[in-house]
Amino acid sequence: MQRPPSLRQTTNDSVSVTPFPEPLIRILIIKEQDLFAECLRLHLDGCPDIEVVGTVGTAAAGMAEIARLHPDVVLLDCELPGDDGISTLEDIKRTVPASKVVIVAGPGNERLAARAIDSGCSGVLGRFQSVEQLLAVVHAAYAGETVMIPSVLLRHLPPMWRQCEGLGADLSPRELEVLSAMAHGASDRAVAKELFISLNTARKHTHHIIQKLGVHSKLEAVVVAAREGLIRPL
Repeated sequence: MQRPPSLRQTTNDSVSVTPFPEPLIRILIIKEQDLFAECLRLHLDGCPDIEVVGTVGTAAAGMAEIARLHPDVVLLDCELPGDDGISTLEDIKRTVPASKVVIVAGPGNERLAARAIDSGCSGVLGRFQSVEQLLAVVHAAYAGETVMIPSVLLRHLPPMWRQCEGLGADLSPRELEVLSAMAHGASDRAVAKELFISLNTARKHTHHIIQKLGVHSKLEAVVVAAREGLIRPL
């Protein structure tokens, strides 16, 4: 539970409010100990709103730490010894359902994306994405969104939507801008910042885009938009 803000007396007898800082996003990394794992930790440790609570190299050690720490977000390698990531993902969602799981997929392993989403994954991250994309996926997962880098999504998800003539023709120029930002992995908050609009307005645009394209999520919206030529695939 969030504590109420503290009150302090100022020299002119007025009372000012000192808000407590936002809670940290607690992250556990389950990844073989290598240079990439160290880079992940260094990038995340450099963010003021993120705390890396641990880095472990096996699925078994990861499950023990998850049960002990209850992290907000788990970055899970899909190339752990003897594990493709899916079984560990399912174990995590059974053990600590509130923990959000982001799969880290190396080249050639992005085909796990569809299975991962079906198993409750909150995101799929390629190994060679930018720091900005890494942080966007982590923040979106923490906020309860499901995010995948669209270049991964477009290449490897099986065809799941039929193409419709003229689909998306009623999207406004602003909605197309929002779609383009979404295609680069931006969350609603990042879209609002990039386009200089309020978070509420960004969410309304996202809602209208999903309605107009006749889909059920931002993931589907990006795929459909790319296939219909409304945005440029990454």
